[in-house]
Amino acid sequence: MKIGNILSLFQSAEEKKNLKLQEYMQSYHYQRGVELHNQGRDSDAFEELKLELDEHPENGMAHLQIADIHLQHNVIGTALKASNNALEHLKPTGNPEYLSQIYYIRGRVYRALEEKDNWYNDIKNSLYYKSDFVDALGELGDYYFYSEDYDASDIQYNKIIDLQPHNPFGYMGRGRNDQGRNEHKAAIAHFERAAQLDSDYSAAYSFKAESLLALGKKSEAIDSIIAAFSIYEQDPKIGNIMVNIANTDFQGLSLKIKAKAIQNQDNDSWYRLLGWLCSGNGDFKQAILAYRNAYKISASPELYDYIAFCWSRIGAYDKAIEEETMALSKAPQNLEFKEKLSSFKAEIGQLNDAIIETTEIIEQQPDNQRLYFNRGRYYFELGDYENAIKDFDSALSLQDNKALSLLYKGWALSESHNEEEATKIWQTIVEKEDILEDTQYALPLALYFLDYNDEAVAKCHSLVYQADQEANRQINGDFYLYAAALYCRTQIMEKAMECLKKSIEACSCRLWYMANGKLLSPLSDSEEFMEFMNELKERKDKEKEDIVNSIDKLSNNQRNIIKAEIPFVRDGKMCKVKCEINGLPLHFIFDTGASDVTMSSVEATFMLKNGYLNESDLSGKHYYRTADGSIAEGVKVCLRNVMFAGLTLTNVKAGIVTNQSAPLLLGQSVLERLGRIEIDNDNMLIRING
Repeated sequence: MKIGNILSLFQSAEEKKNLKLQEYMQSYHYQRGVELHNQGRDSDAFEELKLELDEHPENGMAHLQIADIHLQHNVIGTALKASNNALEHLKPTGNPEYLSQIYYIRGRVYRALEEKDNWYNDIKNSLYYKSDFVDALGELGDYYFYSEDYDASDIQYNKIIDLQPHNPFGYMGRGRNDQGRNEHKAAIAHFERAAQLDSDYSAAYSFKAESLLALGKKSEAIDSIIAAFSIYEQDPKIGNIMVNIANTDFQGLSLKIKAKAIQNQDNDSWYRLLGWLCSGNGDFKQAILAYRNAYKISASPELYDYIAFCWSRIGAYDKAIEEETMALSKAPQNLEFKEKLSSFKAEIGQLNDAIIETTEIIEQQPDNQRLYFNRGRYYFELGDYENAIKDFDSALSLQDNKALSLLYKGWALSESHNEEEATKIWQTIVEKEDILEDTQYALPLALYFLDYNDEAVAKCHSLVYQADQEANRQINGDFYLYAAALYCRTQIMEKAMECLKKSIEACSCRLWYMANGKLLSPLSDSEEFMEFMNELKERKDKEKEDIVNSIDKLSNNQRNIIKAEIPFVRDGKMCKVKCEINGLPLHFIFDTGASDVTMSSVEATFMLKNGYLNESDLSGKHYYRTADGSIAEGVKVCLRNVMFAGLTLTNVKAGIVTNQSAPLLLGQSVLERLGRIEIDNDNMLIRING
């Protein structure tokens, strides 16, 4: 017998499993999958790991990587299955490193599933195999935090601080526990320590802002939350904290954001933030101007959509239609934009157009409850009760807990003289008040239709009082319309007009529905109502004119500023321009027919090999529209610095195309980010105006 065979007799089962696993982990597909996963290219990583499991289905580490990918993308059920597969194949190895990892991953899966006991048990198992596993200590600290056992949570974070004193994570955990105990001064000290250790840790600043706000230090809280946004715009705490600050110091917050926008002229995020903040505060003029400025930096279609929303909130639906149409022209497949456009048309009485367009969207989204409800209301307003009832039935078949769908179905049945069925529907609303959604809109009217007038009025009084207490009354704009509908039907005209005015104050300015819709039809003969509507229309026209004039003034001022004149040479019908990308001299084709920035795989490979691009600049698949209108697939890349003619653009999103002979194209999305483009063929110049 050979010596190798003899030695193998003395190997334990665990040693054999470990040796086999080490062999699997050296395979090409596994190593490539891990590499791609670490780069964030998870779709490609998943394909490589599937190939690995086709060859080596017992590779527990491949199952573990797949579990991690699914977990990161919130595909929780599949993540649990992959975790169990990984544990099945890794447990026989007895390897504490691998077992600690898989219990940690599965523990996080159970956390996402809100299975608290399983979360705790798996994290404890992870730490059993590796007691200094910092990520698992953090998870256990989280478990105790959400259990409000802050002292036990402190113990875990103190272990992290002892193991890794330069890791801000331990201090963040301690600070959060301090917040849980309302010890905000101590919390601030921990968050400041975390920021000292890592100045780019956005959560240190956003959590600190929360504690500063709790101590009444608004100015310092503003500085801290702005610092958080500067680092990481998607920090989940930023929005709520800014809303809380804006409720008491909108001016201070908005002025500091505006200053940041002026200081960072190549970053549209500050103007977007300012637009969002002004919109939330009901200052739609300033919101529109902010979004306009953002568009001049980054020409993205959603900015037109945001502006359309602002116009709609002041009742200027004609302008909302213009802006939403522009959004659709730049993103013609965006169904959300299409739905909004159809709803804006309905708001000015173009109900037949709204029905046609909503029907087109339903063909692509046949399971969207909201679309059937909206189309049902359009049919209802036109008096086509048969089709309205069909749509409300479809809406209810998809989501049967919507009180408004029930209300309108009952109303349509009543208008069709089917009082018996209508009564059953309205009784359902009353009987299921506690489990239905939107009952604040529907319940008073359902009670009225059932001839319970006193109960209807009492319920409406109660709901109006509750709505009046809301800090953000914008959310109640449509509610006040339904309250007005109840009051005018019960002849309490003073309250009806009061709620109508509150609806306008809450930015629900639906002029056509107010004047022509069935909801407020009992008011239509009221002299006070007609006078109110005339004054409202005059006021809204003046408000619209003021905003349009401000936009024109801004545009004229910017139009007269020439940012740059760029010489070009002709390459066929294209303009060829000298440029630098990340310091590498190249030539761009200035192409108004292409939508994005693209480069060939040859150029990208050269840049990667010579240090002009890093692996971290690559980020998955990219679909782009070429100049001939077709759609192609490539790889997304971030160009950190693009320079030409004295202009600098940072963090330009681009696509690497598979066509090796493709030119370097500077497409329309970046051209519009620079400003208004003029091509002077006589002098061979591309002129960029402000």
